[in-house]
Amino acid sequence: MSSTLSELSEYTVQDLIEQIAFVLSYSVYSYADTIPYIGRHLAQLSRDQPELSSRIFCLQSRAGAASIILGEFSQTPGSCRQPRAIISTVQSLDYMRSTLSKNLAGMTSPLVFNVAAIDFDLEMNPQINYIPALEFARENNLGLVTSRFAEEVQHMSIFATLSALYRPTAHVYDGLILAKETRIYLDSGSVYTAYKSILEDLRTNSFKSPEEPSKVILHKVNLAFGTNYAPFEYYGSPLVSKVLVVFGSVEYRVAREYIDSSDSVGLINVRVFRPFYEDELLTAIPSTAKRIDVLGQVSKAGEVSDNYFHSILYQDIIAAIYDSNRFSPLPRARDFKYLPCMKWTVSQLSQIVEEDHSPSRTVGDVHWCFTSSVASEDVSTSSSVSTLPTDIDPGTSLSNMGYEPLEPVTTMSSWNSAAQALCFKEAFNYQLKLRPDLAEHTYVVRVQENKRLTPKSYDRNIFHIEFDISGTSMNYEIGEALGIHGQNDPTEACDFLEFYGLKGNEIIELPSRDDTEVFESRTTLQVAMQNIDLFGKPLKRFYRELADYATDEAEKRKLSILASAEGAVLFKHRSDVEMVTYVDILREFESARPPFQELIKMISPLKRREYSIASSQKVHPTSVHLLVVVVNWQDPWERTRFGHCTRYLSNLQPILMAGLGTGLAPFRAFVEHRAWQKQQGIAIGKVFLYLGSRHQREEYLYGDEFEAYENAGIITLLGKAFSRDQPHKVYIQDIMRNTLPEIVDAFIVENGSFYLCGPIWPVPDVTQVLEDAVIMHSKSMKAEKVPNTKKIIEQLKDDSRYVLEVY
Repeated sequence: MSSTLSELSEYTVQDLIEQIAFVLSYSVYSYADTIPYIGRHLAQLSRDQPELSSRIFCLQSRAGAASIILGEFSQTPGSCRQPRAIISTVQSLDYMRSTLSKNLAGMTSPLVFNVAAIDFDLEMNPQINYIPALEFARENNLGLVTSRFAEEVQHMSIFATLSALYRPTAHVYDGLILAKETRIYLDSGSVYTAYKSILEDLRTNSFKSPEEPSKVILHKVNLAFGTNYAPFEYYGSPLVSKVLVVFGSVEYRVAREYIDSSDSVGLINVRVFRPFYEDELLTAIPSTAKRIDVLGQVSKAGEVSDNYFHSILYQDIIAAIYDSNRFSPLPRARDFKYLPCMKWTVSQLSQIVEEDHSPSRTVGDVHWCFTSSVASEDVSTSSSVSTLPTDIDPGTSLSNMGYEPLEPVTTMSSWNSAAQALCFKEAFNYQLKLRPDLAEHTYVVRVQENKRLTPKSYDRNIFHIEFDISGTSMNYEIGEALGIHGQNDPTEACDFLEFYGLKGNEIIELPSRDDTEVFESRTTLQVAMQNIDLFGKPLKRFYRELADYATDEAEKRKLSILASAEGAVLFKHRSDVEMVTYVDILREFESARPPFQELIKMISPLKRREYSIASSQKVHPTSVHLLVVVVNWQDPWERTRFGHCTRYLSNLQPILMAGLGTGLAPFRAFVEHRAWQKQQGIAIGKVFLYLGSRHQREEYLYGDEFEAYENAGIITLLGKAFSRDQPHKVYIQDIMRNTLPEIVDAFIVENGSFYLCGPIWPVPDVTQVLEDAVIMHSKSMKAEKVPNTKKIIEQLKDDSRYVLEVY
């Protein structure tokens, strides 16, 4: 292959990643608008070559980001196996989580993420933050790989793209320092040749598990480029007593410099974090190691000094060591927790690694502790650390080994203690707080209207809901979204509590999220309805933890298999096809009955849902409106299932709720805002509103309002397309084409802005109408040359005069 890898080009690391994404992918979606040098190369490509607009999408990072990707996937044949690529920062990735988390497993085309690990601290200083990417990969069963040096980025980008053919994969890298480095790399043609060569080799492989392809692909990348990459890469003497484990380029560089001056410490670089190859990790650790120190990044200051909280990297490392029988006695381990703002130096790393006697200690911004999951080197002289048994059964967990847990104890309590605290608040230092388990500011508001807009005989329940926000400090702008904390259905929650042998009025005390010495009192019904996602999809971790409580050996083994690589296919089928819930699993494995106070730690918490606001606060100063469609479907057992929050909202009468926005929602807010402006004596421009749906009788949403606005002169032109109300279908682009001269005047001559919100399929046709408007205007001006309409449309997008919010 060397003859095909000879031509070279110079790039920054970031530009290279974007170029490879473009060359190897069917289409590229850039959500990197917050950092100037990220997404720059793709934007330049798109400007220089307008014909690439169907392959390069430069998008805004906002709530609901990635909806366009789902829309694109729905329009792509399942046979299309060329990857789609996402360019983003970890900040942008956070915006995508709610959209992608629910849909990744069902995507028919491969998806590769290229994630720059950069965001900002509270003082807006840039920092390298890997946590959102690690969490996203763990939550959604993504592959995840990282690069240490600029020289590796090209290879890891190719590796991630190939791995995405078998499971969604993320390539995460230092977006602050590494991304700006410049190197000489293989040119695009050579990269594509190498990629195709490896791809052809892969066609001869048949894989027995979802974890196998990444390991094979890494081996083929090594053969192609003469490299020696491994999931876990060891550096140092084979006879060391201490091993340092790191993830990240800066961390590796500083650690490598420190290791070079020490004969007693070895270094493991984590390259492939997901799949987590436990066998590769154990092979990388020298058999002489007596202590393993993990540099584990965490996201919050409170997590750094919290002895009960462990970094993601540490959790996986210690679990792999415990599940093996390679070490006797087991080495001890320490979790060096640090924040993304940490500025590593060799002297600081040396200080904390060589500090050897304290089970819990802080140096600078780094905190570490010994946990009950590891043994001390000098157990004969330390009374605070217990010796671990050497004959641990592989199925045994810390929870049943007789060790005192370090985490704060959650306990079942009684009404007597709660009543005493309520009656004597000062003596018990007791406070009443609204949802203290939530980090964000939360309000309770009253529903003042909940009105179904579609007929009851129609199979889609689309409804309008209004909340009274008077008395709160809530403010919102047009185009924003409202976050709703939904609740589980009360009947289903009560049924579960009865099945679990609990009464809904029993009291449970949980340690506070902010202060583990402060406890929060709630009823079991409150917890079942408001706090835990009982009817959501269980993560693999839940099966593993539940197996520890199973008393029936057959159930224990089945749960253990489902949590292992061996059961990956069965787990995926249960999750994506059968769509089992936490409650389904608990009912299936009846011998596994964790105490309720332990169960609530095992089940994922309920998360808020965000919905586009369909009102303007200028018109409705004390209320906020949503337009919501109830999500429901049938599972394989013919049970009717519902979207968690839309069901909650549709069933509510005057109380708090939230819903998903539809295409008309933001435009109703726009029109209301223009009406308010006119009432204030402010001159307003023309308003054109085109709306489309299947049937006027059933889906003419807000029709009476829009017609009233038209009669009042707020809406200048109201174009209505009801596609199925006549023998030949009429779509929104057809109505637009009938009013092309008016569009020319408002959009071209008067420099108007055009917004399109809704499903993605009309985008090409709507765009063509706007291109026709450009040509019509050019002819009216007797221009000598035919305008480059695609380039003009792209410029209008760059100027935010043609705005797409599609899904």
